[in-house]
Amino acid sequence: MEVKGAVMFRLLLKRFHPDHPKSLLQILPKEESVLILDQATPQTVISTAELQPETLINRVHYSWLLLTLEKMPKSIIRFIVSALPSHQAEKIEQHLQMSPSQHHYADVVKAFFLNKIYNALIDPAVLPLDFLPKTPLSFLTSCTKQQLMEIINLLGIYDLAEEVRYILNKESLNKVHVCLTARQRQFLRQTLHQKEKVSSSPLNLKQWDGDCKKLAVSMHRRGLVRLGKALFGQHPDFIWHLTHILDTGRGAIIKSHYSLKERPEVAAALTQQVLSVMKFMNLKDTA
Repeated sequence: MEVKGAVMFRLLLKRFHPDHPKSLLQILPKEESVLILDQATPQTVISTAELQPETLINRVHYSWLLLTLEKMPKSIIRFIVSALPSHQAEKIEQHLQMSPSQHHYADVVKAFFLNKIYNALIDPAVLPLDFLPKTPLSFLTSCTKQQLMEIINLLGIYDLAEEVRYILNKESLNKVHVCLTARQRQFLRQTLHQKEKVSSSPLNLKQWDGDCKKLAVSMHRRGLVRLGKALFGQHPDFIWHLTHILDTGRGAIIKSHYSLKERPEVAAALTQQVLSVMKFMNLKDTA
């Protein structure tokens, strides 16, 4: 039995036999019974909406759909793109230099083409989000790409703060501050009062030429690394869903650092940084 099947079985047990699940598992092989009982699932009601291809595809960044389309027969690509949500179809049409679609499909036809790309995009073993165990970082998959980008950029401030602490020259500090948004400057001031618990290689601001774009790219990359390492120990299917909200390039960086073995205390410290960033964003968004 695969993990996905075990999760589904566990959900049914929680829904219809919450009090005596073990008694119903006696007819199964022991290893399968153990696998089913080991599944920690938050949901007791299976949402049919979460199982619909359109729901998942709508969350995926168009760059992942492009990769999938490139592996499909050219004769069907036009029809599939026309069935996609408009915000994805427009991006793909621009990338592939296709004229805007004039197709307006009936629901059954649209569902047929969405199923085509859904089956090519996602491994059948990947669990829907609602069936995954809840963790302190589960909120990340409810974020938009723009919100995740903001989180990543603010995580990069932790690297910047480590060096800014030791800059005494006012002119050099002003050069850094000019390159930051108002929100980044505010988070930097907050971060400077915290002791960094994670060591990282320096940004080398002493060799920085003052180019704001270079600094932003470097900090963004540092933020991606911190996020990837903070995700150590999360369910692999959670990583699939999260990385597919972002584009393929950023998703690959996060996945590569998630895959590295990290010390639990480092992952815990980085997780706390992610939570601190999100708290900061919520406070500012609701102010």
